[in-house]
Amino acid sequence: MNEESKSSILFHFFIFWTFCFLNGFFNPALSKNLFLFYIVEIIFWVLLPIFTITYFIFFLNVFSFSDLGFHSKLFKRESYSFVIIFSLFFSFFVQKFYFITYSVLSKIFTTNYLQNFEFQSTIPNNFETGILLTIYYSFTAGFVEEIYYRGFLAQLFHIDHKFNVNYILISSTLFSMNHWEGGIINIIDTFLYGLLFSIFYNKFRNIWPLIIAHIITDIIAFYPK
Repeated sequence: MNEESKSSILFHFFIFWTFCFLNGFFNPALSKNLFLFYIVEIIFWVLLPIFTITYFIFFLNVFSFSDLGFHSKLFKRESYSFVIIFSLFFSFFVQKFYFITYSVLSKIFTTNYLQNFEFQSTIPNNFETGILLTIYYSFTAGFVEEIYYRGFLAQLFHIDHKFNVNYILISSTLFSMNHWEGGIINIIDTFLYGLLFSIFYNKFRNIWPLIIAHIITDIIAFYPK
């Protein structure tokens, strides 16, 4: 990949990253008008990712879906059935890891500094609508965040299944910074979560277990109580 392509990937990544960072400032205000809130959501979490992926894969041919990790190879096996089964077991471990570390951090930080917004606050008590929004939040976060933070960033680094410390730390740090609106607890928890995911992606270059685990973890977190 030439430097021009890398610069273009970096530019599009930071458009998305900047929006995610700034939404901690404007989400509290936008959430008072849910129609406007979801218009912005759809633009940046659906339309922008679709445009970016289409632009790089189909127009520039810079990389392919397989390069991002959308393939069936895992542990030297070529089987989507195996990938799905492994992903479900991996998801169980990941969601336990995420919620246990969150619980431990909650005991350490009795005040969740920086917290100013929770997406759960936009989910109504109506069960049917609540389920639909939970699915929307979980699937958009699961697909989009893993594509950007794991897949796109990996294109900027030389990753050959050996630990690339720069990639792992940068991916985890940028990922956690975009969750600051959830407070210091969420920043640290998502950093640890990001470390686990970027190490896995660095080693195996398969994005499906990460997407599936991310979706399942978010469904549990957002599910209407």
